[in-house]
Amino acid sequence: MSGHFNARGDMGMLKQNYNRNKAAGEKLMGYEFEVSFAGYPELTVLVRTMQIPERSRENVEDNGPSGLKFSQYGALKNNGEIQLQCVDTLQGAVSAMIVKCVQERKYIDITLKATPESLSGLTPPAHKTELSDCMIACDQVDFSTEDTAVLVKPSLRITYNFWS
Repeated sequence: MSGHFNARGDMGMLKQNYNRNKAAGEKLMGYEFEVSFAGYPELTVLVRTMQIPERSRENVEDNGPSGLKFSQYGALKNNGEIQLQCVDTLQGAVSAMIVKCVQERKYIDITLKATPESLSGLTPPAHKTELSDCMIACDQVDFSTEDTAVLVKPSLRITYNFWS
């Protein structure tokens, strides 16, 4: 016979999975975060999106007998690139920082961290990342007369040289 004759519900298995998920504890919310730029404390409140950087090592491959491959950890990938999106103010706080960093070839340190409400904003060590010697670049910023309820949101491209 073909069809769905072998399908069945398994409420016991579903309840077990539900209880395991509940036992893991409250989950971290994607909106509970803070970004701080060294030397620019006023910008923290203006960040709208962020990315946690890649954490990896180079993949080193070896080909052994019979052509079998083995991969192992190599050198730490200490640098990379992430995107941040900010909202600018009428006074241009974000734009001023971007212009200064680009024109003066200024490197800055950036801290990314989770700030869960349930922990009164305290950051567990696993949810804090320090980015060192960052270069700032800004993609194009859109203005439009058709979007009368949209904020100006510069998108920053952060090239970091070390993470910890």
